[in-house]
Amino acid sequence: MIVEDYEDDAKLLQLLLTNIGVSNAVRISLSAEDAINYLDGVPPFSNRSVYPLPSVVFVDLKLPGISGCEL
Repeated sequence: MIVEDYEDDAKLLQLLLTNIGVSNAVRISLSAEDAINYLDGVPPFSNRSVYPLPSVVFVDLKLPGISGCEL
């Protein structure tokens, strides 16, 4: 999972992960609030077979609203 408020930066990190051979699906959340909802399984993310928990979370520390540190 990538939590980054700049979509271009998130896609760049996703591309880097693909280029180094990471074959896992990577979810991008553009806000800490969205990431929290996903991780908590709040609908529409409650079906874990469709929305599995990530093994690794990359977090931008300077997110608007809830910061990456608070996340």
